[in-house]
Amino acid sequence: MTEIEQRKSRRLQFLQAVYDLAEGTPGNPVQGQDVAERLGRDLHGDEFHGLAYFHEKDGNTQALETNWGMFVITAKGIAEIESQAAPVSRRERRDAFLRALYDLGRSRPGGSVALEEIAPRLGMDAYNPADNVELTEMARYWVERDCATRRYAGYGALSITSEGIDEVEGNRRLEAGSTTNFTFNAPVHGSVIGTHNTAELTNNFDFRAIEQRIEREGGEDKEELKRSLAYVERLLERGDYLDRGALSQFSGAMERHSWFTSSVMQALLGFATQAVG
Repeated sequence: MTEIEQRKSRRLQFLQAVYDLAEGTPGNPVQGQDVAERLGRDLHGDEFHGLAYFHEKDGNTQALETNWGMFVITAKGIAEIESQAAPVSRRERRDAFLRALYDLGRSRPGGSVALEEIAPRLGMDAYNPADNVELTEMARYWVERDCATRRYAGYGALSITSEGIDEVEGNRRLEAGSTTNFTFNAPVHGSVIGTHNTAELTNNFDFRAIEQRIEREGGEDKEELKRSLAYVERLLERGDYLDRGALSQFSGAMERHSWFTSSVMQALLGFATQAVG
């Protein structure tokens, strides 16, 4: 590693330490001594002061005390760190949303948490139109799953429910193997189900494992495969009907990734328990 690369790496490590100690939230005060200890540096040494000075001038941090005894990370600094990270999946971001609601609300009477408070935990800005749309979609997702409840009209403030607490703490995934009943509403001739009109399917499908494989192997079809997986997941969760051809909109990507098609079909058809004439 060249000297320039080493310098760049040390600067990034410094900012990462500030980001971690501030929990990714702008305005959270960070003690310079804590940063120095995390980096194995002397708070009063030239190297620490040089790194702190660089990020202060670059707009990534803002000093609250002289000689960087205390400072905060800025929105620019947060963006810099998060631009270095691997992109997270939609599921991971939804999980982080619910976790933030859990963390922020559990110590409050009524547990009300505003989207503006959740957004920084996800590296988002509730006042940015694109981020606000995504935040609202995540809020709606958890409300529809009974893991959160709206405090007012709209999705500007939420409270976590007992179901949401169980989701965060892992209790829901342990109950009965997360088994979901699913109804397949179509004539299914020549299949393992038989020749009846409908069949009751019990699904015990690891969506997270499939999404992780999509991240690894999905290539240019990654987003389309994720939409297909999310579509199936919604149907399973709600116990809705899957009509013949319902996945045809994703047929191109599914044909190019036979492992994905096989996984989904095995999940749906391999657990057939009975047929209804």
